[in-house]
Amino acid sequence: YNVLPGTSLFSNSKLGKLIEGKEGRVETIVTPALLENGLSIPEIVRKVQPAVVTVAVRVPSQGNIFNPQGGFSENIGTGFILNEEGLIATNYHVVQAGEDITVILYTGEEVSAKLINFDAANDLAVIQMDQTTQVPGVVELGDSENLQVGESVIAIGNPVSKEFAGTVTSGIVSATDRKVQVANQEY
Repeated sequence: YNVLPGTSLFSNSKLGKLIEGKEGRVETIVTPALLENGLSIPEIVRKVQPAVVTVAVRVPSQGNIFNPQGGFSENIGTGFILNEEGLIATNYHVVQAGEDITVILYTGEEVSAKLINFDAANDLAVIQMDQTTQVPGVVELGDSENLQVGESVIAIGNPVSKEFAGTVTSGIVSATDRKVQVANQEY
């Protein structure tokens, strides 16, 4: 309890001096540059967000006692545009059981897409937007071989719902070459 405000330990700590105005200056926290060229998080978002999409997939559902005919549910995921031809990388579990794939661009425009290829073991799928769609942006992929623990990273998108599409969050690389076992499958 010696670190509570009003105690000498608190008053002599860096935080205490800052709060109580004894330092004579205010510290500024600066968002770290995330790339070698020094882009800030807002600059990266402006550059990349046009290439980030929401993937919505109509999935048939089984009938039950309340709805014997069955119906449809919707899987939601995030993806990113790989090239000017409208190829998109997304997760296979989002599209695997789907009948109709819809891509929602960052502008809100909805376009149809089709499954091109997948790797179920790595939960990766490639879909392609309707070829009449103007591609709003393409991601520039980095080199994960040079990724280091402690580097800053950001994520754009949201796999939970359409309402949170384009959400931005940041963090750090906590590990590389980590093996994770999920349901008897190692990743």
